[in-house]
This record gives sequence, C-alpha cells and structure tokens, in this order.
Amino acid sequence: MLFARKLFRLDRYVRVPAILFFRNLGLEMALLLTMSACGASIQGSISNPTATPSAPIRHELANPTDTALARTVLLRPSELPAGWTPVGQEDDTAADLTNNRFCVSDYPAYVAGSFIAYSFRLDPKTNYEQGHLAVWIRMTDSDADAQRQLDLLSSPKADTAAANQCWLEGYKTLIAEAVGPDNLLAGPELLPKRTLTSPLSGLILRASVPYRFLNADKVIYFDDIRIQKGRIVARLLFQTCCKPFSYATDEAPEVEAVAKRMVSASADVTA
Repeated sequence: MLFARKLFRLDRYVRVPAILFFRNLGLEMALLLTMSACGASIQGSISNPTATPSAPIRHELANPTDTALARTVLLRPSELPAGWTPVGQEDDTAADLTNNRFCVSDYPAYVAGSFIAYSFRLDPKTNYEQGHLAVWIRMTDSDADAQRQLDLLSSPKADTAAANQCWLEGYKTLIAEAVGPDNLLAGPELLPKRTLTSPLSGLILRASVPYRFLNADKVIYFDDIRIQKGRIVARLLFQTCCKPFSYATDEAPEVEAVAKRMVSASADVTA
C-alpha cells in the first residue's frame, strides 16, 4: 500500500484546508490511487514507469542499517523555529519501496528511508494548522543512483509534457483530496525550478494550485526541495497557503541542518 498514513488538518488562520499529507508521496511518484476521500479517481490518467533499481540490488530493501541511518538524518524539532510541531514519524517498509512509481523513466529506486512531518501553528484543540513540512531521508543502492536521480530531475526528460503533467497531477491530487475535485480551480502551474549549489547540490521544484473553499478562492504553494550526498537523498516539501514561504528565511535553515548531517552520515554509509 503506497500511502500508509495521511494527516488532514484545517487551517485555522485562513480557513482553508491544508494539505493531505501522504508519508510516501515522492516528488517523482505519480498519484494513481483512488481518491477515496472524495469518491473520485485519477487511476490510469497518467502512465508512469516503475522504479529502476540497480541490477543486481546490493542492499536489501528496508534494511535496518540504512533505515536507522536515514532516521538519524531527519530534521529534528529543535532545528525548527517556534510554531512548528512534529506530527508523525515513520520508516519506509519494503512494500513502500517496492511500490514506488516515478514520473521520469529510468529513475533509480530507493532501498531504505524514513519520514517525519511537522505542522505550522498547530492548534492542539482543533487540529487546525497554517502550513506543513514533510521530510524524507532515503537511501539509494549506490552513489551513482543518487546522482542519477538529481541529474534526471535537472534534465530535459523531466520537462516533457508527460513528466510535467505527472508532477502537477500529484500536487493537484493533494488538494483534491482535501477540498474535493470539483473545488479545484483553473490555473495550477509548475513554477520555475531553482538549482541549489549550497549547502549541497540540489533542486527546488515549485508549484501553485488554486482552489475554492467556503466560497473563497485560495492558492496552495509547494516548494519541493531535493539535495543529495553519496547514497543519501533528502526531500523537504514545504506547503503553505496563501503566500509562499521565503527560501532564505523559512526554508534554508532547515535545508542546511539536514545537509550538515547528510555530510557527516555519508562517511558511515556502506557503499
């Protein structure tokens, strides 16, 4: 089962649904499951290649050593400013990793990983929140696989019409799960990518998805950040309505904290 857990919160500040959080939603993963919460489906609307692991795979899926190392790299509550609350942490299972599907062909698969989610300005009485941050730390089978992921995301293969539709459908599905597909508005778009060279090589994919809630038009903004070191791949997914987070002030400190541990941990990773 791809989506082992989801968190749904309402935004107490702008009175719009925040994001349905799926633990195993990857930037590169097509959302092809039935939208059970809304009684609608996008099954079959996009054709996606399966994950492409190295052959043969040298590391057992969800092996304890890689999983434990991924867990140590996760962003820690103490590294976030006031207002952020951890709301769940889980490790990838072998089933999670086996079922991954990707928006780009020949995309190397993962062999282990861990995940943590945070809510921004969460009211414990109502479960209303203003934003989300999901952090995945995952291990590929080799350094070359991790580098190939980043290279592919920066290549023309990731900018084809089919790939762009795949990315955008993933973001739209998150909103459709929250407000219903009939409340999606025209104009969702992928925003210009941004290349990162510091603190590690990486990429930010960005998107905006308009929708309607309680007769008001809103926009959710996504900043999907990927960085890589050795076999370790980190993804930090920031989501907020109705104004984008600033990378310099709201996102870079978290990216730098994770990157620092990735550099340290890469020395302990079995090749």
